[in-house]
Amino acid sequence: MFFRAVNRKLVLLALPVILSTCQKPCAEDGPPSILGEVSVEMTATTATIEWVTDEPATTQVLYGTSTGYGSLFTNEAMTREHSAYVTGLTPGTTYHYAVRCTDRCLFVTVTEDAAFTTLSDEAISPPAIVDEPDGTSTGSYEAVLEWSTVATPSGSVAEYLVEVDDDALFGSVDHASDWISGASWSVTVDTGFTHFWRVRARDSSDTSVVSEWSSTDSFSVRSSDAPPAPIPVPEPDTMSGGMSYTVSLDWSAVTDPDGDPVEYQAQMSYSVDFTSPSHESGWISGRAWSLTIPPGGMWYWRVQARDADHIDAVSPWSTVDSFYDMTMPGSCPFLFAWTGDGYDYLTDIQGPAIGLPASVLTTQNIKHYRPEYVVLEGLQEDGSGRTRIKIRETQTEITYVDELELLVVDHPEGSRIVSSTAESTYSYGYADPFVIVTTGDPRPPVSVTNKKGQGVLEALARKDGVIADATSPYIVLDFGTIKNPEHARLVIDGWSVYDRRKYPSKKLVQPFVEVRSKKGKWIKARSFGNPAGDMKRMAVDISGLLRSDDHRIRIHMGKVHAIRWVIDSIALDDSEPVTVVTKHVRASLATLSHGGLVPHSRANLVHPTIARDDSMPDNEHAWSYGSFTRYGDVLELLESADDTFAILRHGDALEVFFPAVERPAKGMRRTYVLVANLFYKHLSLSDLVTPLPYQGMGTYPCSGYPEDAEHAAYLEEYQTRTYEKPPLP
Repeated sequence: MFFRAVNRKLVLLALPVILSTCQKPCAEDGPPSILGEVSVEMTATTATIEWVTDEPATTQVLYGTSTGYGSLFTNEAMTREHSAYVTGLTPGTTYHYAVRCTDRCLFVTVTEDAAFTTLSDEAISPPAIVDEPDGTSTGSYEAVLEWSTVATPSGSVAEYLVEVDDDALFGSVDHASDWISGASWSVTVDTGFTHFWRVRARDSSDTSVVSEWSSTDSFSVRSSDAPPAPIPVPEPDTMSGGMSYTVSLDWSAVTDPDGDPVEYQAQMSYSVDFTSPSHESGWISGRAWSLTIPPGGMWYWRVQARDADHIDAVSPWSTVDSFYDMTMPGSCPFLFAWTGDGYDYLTDIQGPAIGLPASVLTTQNIKHYRPEYVVLEGLQEDGSGRTRIKIRETQTEITYVDELELLVVDHPEGSRIVSSTAESTYSYGYADPFVIVTTGDPRPPVSVTNKKGQGVLEALARKDGVIADATSPYIVLDFGTIKNPEHARLVIDGWSVYDRRKYPSKKLVQPFVEVRSKKGKWIKARSFGNPAGDMKRMAVDISGLLRSDDHRIRIHMGKVHAIRWVIDSIALDDSEPVTVVTKHVRASLATLSHGGLVPHSRANLVHPTIARDDSMPDNEHAWSYGSFTRYGDVLELLESADDTFAILRHGDALEVFFPAVERPAKGMRRTYVLVANLFYKHLSLSDLVTPLPYQGMGTYPCSGYPEDAEHAAYLEEYQTRTYEKPPLP
């Protein structure tokens, strides 16, 4: 093993190992292995130490100012993705540490000693950069980059570091300065590219005092004798059916000023800024480019031209065209609640997502899923005192419903309840147990600002489907003085949007809360999860986290591959928790039938899912094949988590009735919660119903579905609705 430093982040590199799909017996097992890097991110008083193991293990970090350590962080939860948040450190101090993990067989792995140094608690601001204009050149191009000078805590001259890259993420920096004392730097860059640049500062007398990176500026350089940019022919939207498909992109021909032959290069990306193009044609002579792409989401593409005889003469990029695949690979089954006159769409039911590539975090973390407890806001009794819900499968997926029941919660008038499972943490490698959180009358903030300092209070003051700037990485909340900080919790209404191509991220950063220190600095206080699918209400506990008389709070949205989440409303509740009375109620009737495609508009960064309980013809591209549950009574299949599923195909509807319950006591209000234990399978890799999942499996697909007489009888009696996959044309 060896260590290297990357800016203010230390990483410990370890040799990778090969993962096993199914769990080994202890006799064949060995100590857990660390995959890739152990990383350390530091502030002046905290360190976050993260690593991944090849099997679930405990999380422990030994640390101290010497190799004798003396302090220990420990978390006994078994996980593959480990994160240790160490607090109370001294600014500007070197700490030794070692990572230790213990697996289920009590095998122990301990890394070699390593060290990190906390940052100084002095601050330095990033420079303000001067926009660099675009340029033209017949060869290489010299750009003069300029920025403002900044003051240092010591009063010494500041030094500056500049980076230039053709990737806005600075994944492989093309040009970098040394630490220089001036406020400008000249760099020679290639013609025919867009270049991105940024700068940071440090105190020359105490080089551990380093600013954050400045904002990023960009400039383009094109050849002065290049052909003009082509014009893309708009690509129409499509419906792929959840499988890979072929597109053909076309554009106009252009003429070179010198009459030389012209070549073209096209790019496709799931990001409108093309920071990481997913497909590139290379230079070709034709005016069309065909390629096979994965299904789902929005795609962007552009094209440029060059002189084939003088290849440095490159045009600017064309305008950007986009097209949308209206068929997504799946998104959780839809939940409708009876509200008196009919069924209204409420939200979706998140469950273990199976059928995805093994690299997807939700697939890796199946073991962390537990039943979802979904608060049924607006649910009303029908004329006979019963309550009823409907689950509809309208996506490109298969749903395996194992158990459903109703949790009846009676709580004092004036209070409301929130389910802890509304907060999803599966992407971060763990799941908290279910609890009921009570709130009183949460109050909105007096001000909210985004990263740019813009006020966004109006968008977040109420639950109305109107969100603030979805691109801001954080918001700053001011609730005034929090009178009862020992009971404080943030009440957040929001939803998540899923798209593996549109929202890529190479980093995994869990959303987190920051508070103000006594020195007036932002310090990380705790991490939390994102909304579990479509619109959910979360209660994020911040009791005991305030560190000063400044009660402002900063919420960081985090980063995770394929997920972007948004806040519809946010409020603070510091009321004292109240006592609730709960009762579990089993269903009295459950019927599976064909309901057709649900008319809906999927959740995006503008609105949550909009749907109505109506019927449209099936989307034939979303069909799957094999043996599904026959239509009719399926009540006994939902009574326990026993791997006897009601299996829903695209277009199916499951209607469930619960018996009347005696009225709540005087002064109490009633809220219903649906308890759902299910799996749903994306059709990204396979459109077959098999292999069947089962409770407690570690990965999917993996053999192990019960083969006893009881399950054989279940399959014979219920899984009789068979669809054969049509032969390929």
